[in-house]
Amino acid sequence: MAGSTYIISNDCTNCAVCVHMCPLEAIVETSRQFAILKRVCDGCGICVPYCPVVAIVPGDTIRERQSLNLAEELRRVLGEEDMGSG
Repeated sequence: MAGSTYIISNDCTNCAVCVHMCPLEAIVETSRQFAILKRVCDGCGICVPYCPVVAIVPGDTIRERQSLNLAEELRRVLGEEDMGSG
């Protein structure tokens, strides 16, 4: 998918594999997780298959991806609370 804009989703586990795979050094560590510098990334996608948790996604799918992750986390948290209250 060369030429696409990629974003690192909140699935990122901070393993840093992507940093070492990016030929342009467009992936940097931030205070929360790794991020792709849009002004540096050319969209080659070389980093994508190396992410062990498939956190590097096309930019046009990030909103849906983050919403699914949030819904899953809420189900997990609410499920744990239900088990502890009985």
